[in-house]
Amino acid sequence: MLTVHSLVRRHFRVLMCRESNSSPIPPTLSADERDGILDRFRIGDIEPCATSVALIDSTDFVKTGPHFNSNDFAEVELDLMRWGQRRFSFYYEGTMDERVNIIMSELFWTSFYRAVKSRSYKFTISQHVLRRAIVFPVLSNEFKNLQSMYRAQCNSLEILDYHCMVDEKKKAEYSDYLVKSGVSEGILSIFQPRNHFIMGNKAEVKVTAGNQGSDEVHVFIPRWWSEKTVSLMKVIEGRVHSYAALCTSFPGSGRIPRKYVESDSNDYGFVPRHLPSDMYSDEFKDTLLPSDRWALKMKPMVLPEINRMETIFPSGQTQFFYHIEGGMNNDYYTSDEDISCDELELSENEDDDSISPSGQIELKRIERLLQDEISTLKENLNDSNKTIEGFQNNILNSIPLHLEELKQAREDITKLKEKIESLEGRLELDKSQQQLGETSQADQLLDSQI
Repeated sequence: MLTVHSLVRRHFRVLMCRESNSSPIPPTLSADERDGILDRFRIGDIEPCATSVALIDSTDFVKTGPHFNSNDFAEVELDLMRWGQRRFSFYYEGTMDERVNIIMSELFWTSFYRAVKSRSYKFTISQHVLRRAIVFPVLSNEFKNLQSMYRAQCNSLEILDYHCMVDEKKKAEYSDYLVKSGVSEGILSIFQPRNHFIMGNKAEVKVTAGNQGSDEVHVFIPRWWSEKTVSLMKVIEGRVHSYAALCTSFPGSGRIPRKYVESDSNDYGFVPRHLPSDMYSDEFKDTLLPSDRWALKMKPMVLPEINRMETIFPSGQTQFFYHIEGGMNNDYYTSDEDISCDELELSENEDDDSISPSGQIELKRIERLLQDEISTLKENLNDSNKTIEGFQNNILNSIPLHLEELKQAREDITKLKEKIESLEGRLELDKSQQQLGETSQADQLLDSQI
């Protein structure tokens, strides 16, 4: 029975995208989600099975858990799609006897049974134990544990980790939709994986679900965004959300839209480089020194006018861009210093419970800031080295010239000294001759007097 308890807990974590038992529990099912589930699965209706067709084509599911076969995560997500659920949770304000919780328990049983039978876990249980009569009491007990943990969690900021994880997946939805829509390479490159962090800072917003208060995540519009960038994000969000609504077969399982809100902060925050110049606001660019503007390494403008922003989507086959399978490139720049922090991913085999998803995102942001600072310092150091090298070259080149000048000065001094000595000799000779002449005249005068 211990194995059954362990497997049930593990499969709950996989379905709820929880890395470990200490990870946050997804929010309780909202009123829209509950209404959609009850409308779809009426009493007496046939419930989906492992061979049923998918009702939706996208979910909020992400791969978590080191004990699960990495090749089988797609099947778990397909379980959610068959039941038309973007995520797995319960209605924690009710009991296990609530109709909506009974339906979610059936979803769990279908997914759990298939996963154990296909040996998705590293250990399994025998066939005579894999029965509803044994598993459902364990499931009911685990629901009570989750319910208790969720009620305590509603007063904790840990719930934000779940919203951060979902928000990261929504960013990837943008690039996937743009690839399918055939937008130009210039627009698509904005949303490559390395640039996911450009899409706004998360904001904590208190909301009420049932009789419990909880925190959700909205998105602050960065101050460095231009009006064109704001328009671009809203146009794409509208298209992505409309597309998701068309793919949803019934209410309550739809995609939750990204909610953009204005920020009261005067801080520009972290500003990414290598983006089209018209994505940066004129107000922000006017604050930059020439060296800072150069360091931003802006690309040529790609965005149309605000009133023509919808034209980024091709209107016909002649304007459609066919992109390579896999979506897009993830550009590398030498300024990344061999590592782009937004390209760093945790290994699927790592079991790190100490860093939450939101903590990992913050670490990536800080790492990018540090790498930019290091890059700037290295550039400044290279400039200083070039200045010192030039100064040394000037000194080395000037020394021979100064030595030659010194040698010439010494020769000039020697010649001048020789001239002075020659003049002194001539002066002494003239003086001696003058004295001899005076002596001779005195002798002649004396002889004449005698």
